[in-house]
Formats: sequence, structure tokens, C-alpha cells
Amino acid sequence: MLPTEPEQTQDQILVLNLKRDLPEAFKIVFQTMAATPIISALFVLLTLFDDLLPPLTLDTLWALILQLIITRNIINNTYKAAFPESKTASQHFQTKCLARMFGIQFIWGLGTLLCGLLLIAPGIYFALALSLCLQFVVLENESGFAAIKSSWNLTKGKKWQIIKYVALGPLILTSLALAATFGAGFVVTLVGLNLDAANTEKITDIIAAVATLIVELIVLSAQPLAVKIWIDLMHKSGRCTAIERKIAEQQVA
Repeated sequence: MLPTEPEQTQDQILVLNLKRDLPEAFKIVFQTMAATPIISALFVLLTLFDDLLPPLTLDTLWALILQLIITRNIINNTYKAAFPESKTASQHFQTKCLARMFGIQFIWGLGTLLCGLLLIAPGIYFALALSLCLQFVVLENESGFAAIKSSWNLTKGKKWQIIKYVALGPLILTSLALAATFGAGFVVTLVGLNLDAANTEKITDIIAAVATLIVELIVLSAQPLAVKIWIDLMHKSGRCTAIERKIAEQQVA
């Protein structure tokens, strides 16, 4: 008999703990990037040298594509870490979903911007409502519009929980990174009084580029948290994930 509702042992129940899970999220990010060194190196280089490349190179577009590839791998690896038994079922994990992920990111960004232009609150609400779309695309193999509907429904009444677990840690780290960048820029400006303008500008550009990369890594670290809260909300809503069902089907067969 196949499970229609989550039937979990005590060891399989996810216990969300931001203090524990945030460092683990960075670990998953770095391990994932280390597993694809060429893709990761290109992503880092495009992020660091974005301002130095001419517009016709479409570096921003390529950086986004590379970021989506890394994000997809992070989502899959986080799920495998949460459910070790799924590591032997790699065939159930999506690899051909970049176009849908790209579409989701475009809709998410555009919708958040348009809602934010009206008022800040609608923009935040829209961003949170679609915050788990990528999990439905990558782990449930849903189409873009189906993923939007699924994320919208799953996050109903759970916005504050998502803010506390998924957004709070990365937001604090981002604020600290930006504050450190501002402080470093201020120090360079003071020291730059004794340097020529060209050298001062180069140093501040390097600081800004490194800060951008750090923020990108912090953004990526939110994905493992999103996967865990997605699994938690799926189970609390009485649903198994698609991969759980497929593994159960194999066991029955």
C-alpha cells in the first residue's frame, strides 16, 4: 500500500532550528559548489568582474543561468541530506528544469517589483507567497504556473514562519555584510586622502565586488532553509513529497 500521507519514523521528522540549520545551509552551498568547480568558478568570476565586462557579453544573464544551476543542485542536495534514503534514487531528481526555474524567477522578481511599487507590504506578501516555487519545480517536477499555485496555497497562513526561518538569518547576514562594506569603504576614503583617486577607486571597486559575491552566497544559503521548511509544510498539510512516493512505489514493487 502506497502512502497518501507522510508515514515517518522519529528519525525522519524534520525539526527546524535556525541556529543549527543556517551554518549547515552554508555547508551544503559550499559542498555543492565544490562538486561543480567549473560552473562555480565561472559564477564567481562573473559576479566579481561584472562591472569590468562589456554589456554585449551578457554577463548578467550568464551569471543568472549559472546561479540557477547551482540553486537546482543545492535544492536536490538539501533534500538528499534531509532524507538519506533518497541518495540512491538519483533518477527521481530533476535536472532539466532550468527554463521553468528561469520563468519562475522572472515572474517572482517582476511581481515583487510591481507589487512593491504600490506598497511595500504587497511586495513582501507576493515574494513570500511565491518563495517555495522552486522547490515545487525541482522536487515535484511541476510546471511554472502549477508551482506558483502550489506555493501560494502552501504558504497561506505561514508567511511569518517563513520570514523567521528562511529570511531572517540571511537578512541579518546581508545587513552585516553591507555594513562591513560601508565601513571598509569609509576607511578607504579616509586613507585615500593620501592616495591618488584612481587607486582609491580601484580599491573601493574590489570591496564592492567582494561584497556582491558574499551577498550572492548568502542568498544561496536561503535555499537549503527553503527546502526544509517546504518539506515541513508539505508533511504538516498531510502530503508526501513526490520523491517519497516514488521511493515507496519502488519498495512495493
